[in-house]
Amino acid sequence: MTTMRLTGIQTPGARLRNVKVRLLVACALLPIFVSGCASGPLSQPAPPPSTGYVRGQLLFVGGPAPGSARPLSGTVTLSGHVQMNVTVGLGGHYSATLPPGVYRIEGRSPQFGSRTYPCHARSRVTVGPNETARADVYCQGR
Repeated sequence: MTTMRLTGIQTPGARLRNVKVRLLVACALLPIFVSGCASGPLSQPAPPPSTGYVRGQLLFVGGPAPGSARPLSGTVTLSGHVQMNVTVGLGGHYSATLPPGVYRIEGRSPQFGSRTYPCHARSRVTVGPNETARADVYCQGR
């Protein structure tokens, strides 16, 4: 007597078990898919806040040689939406990255009034998103 093994053929009971398992899996996963669809497209991380830039020089003007601006080293302070102190190198240049807004800019230099006299930009500076504003800071000699 030969026995034949049938593969791929299921009994009615096995078929019913497979259908039940598939239904259970589908019912378990359905709320996950529905909640994802109901909330709209997949949420994406918020873009970084826009930033702007300001650059300029800390300069000494006036004194015995009026009209000839000389660069100073020191510190520039930007006050507005945020407050930031920026170190100014020997060439007098400074730059900063900050949120858009309107800023008041002051400077101080050990080469001018022993850091006791503030130096000022001629006006407040408006920094726009992805824009570079120019603001020179002047220390007025007498």
